[in-house]
Amino acid sequence: MENSIPLQHSLKGKTLLVLIIPTIVIISCTLYYWYAQNLSQATKFSQIALKQTALIVASKINEGNLQAVRVAKVMAIAQQNGLFGNRLASVRFAKSILRDFPEFIGASYGYEPNADGRDAEFINDISPELIRSVDKTGRFLPYWYRGGADNTAFLIDPLLDMETSLYYDGVHKLFLKHGKAMPMVTEPYVYEGRMIVEQTYPIVINDKFVGMAAIDRALLAIELYLNEIKEKNHVDVFLVSRQGRFIASTLSNIDLKTKLVSETKYAQLIGEFYKNKGHVEQQLHEDPVDRKSYYFDAEPI
Repeated sequence: MENSIPLQHSLKGKTLLVLIIPTIVIISCTLYYWYAQNLSQATKFSQIALKQTALIVASKINEGNLQAVRVAKVMAIAQQNGLFGNRLASVRFAKSILRDFPEFIGASYGYEPNADGRDAEFINDISPELIRSVDKTGRFLPYWYRGGADNTAFLIDPLLDMETSLYYDGVHKLFLKHGKAMPMVTEPYVYEGRMIVEQTYPIVINDKFVGMAAIDRALLAIELYLNEIKEKNHVDVFLVSRQGRFIASTLSNIDLKTKLVSETKYAQLIGEFYKNKGHVEQQLHEDPVDRKSYYFDAEPI
């Protein structure tokens, strides 16, 4: 009977120890290094993609804001160059703006009380086109907006709450503070059951604030765009207003719209980005709602 040779002393064992096992170890290390490198590269690419997405969203929102501000500014410039005081032409011009820009849901003018010296004559004796363009004092406040069952009708009512609202009082105070015409984008608010934001521009004649022109945009259009970004890039997007409120969010498990960031579970996380106006490096954080880790980035508008 042949003596049994231990595996480690046999030719097969020595071959296994000298060649095969080291080869397996080398291959395993190589695969691990390759995996680690690729994982690192994939993470870097994802971070770059996230930054690009934030830049694209900010640019798109900013583009929409600028377009609305430009139109409001043109409306104000028209007043400053002959249209001021011509109420019938002003009403028709505001309506034409709404008709020619389907992305807007409202267009308006608001004069200071008796700014054109004609309030009294419009209290009772008024043409059918102008009857809903003034308040009970005859103040010129035409607000054209899309309405009806399918939002295709053009409706007109006088503006409300000028002395307390951001769209009028806010842009007025901004002019008084800086001494020059400056645009304003309002906080979101509900009108006729719709969330809207307004872009307003002051009407200044002889260095005096005499009223404002405004354009309304529906928050729904912004939300649809953000959801397109979510589906395409597999990210969630938060849009925060100047005063620290959520304008929109693509999250489906929590309703953040119009809430102050400081009063939500995202107070610390998103609050840091908000306070520093985007000047915060991309960060990996645990989401305070679903407790999973994600990269967060921000861009100011």
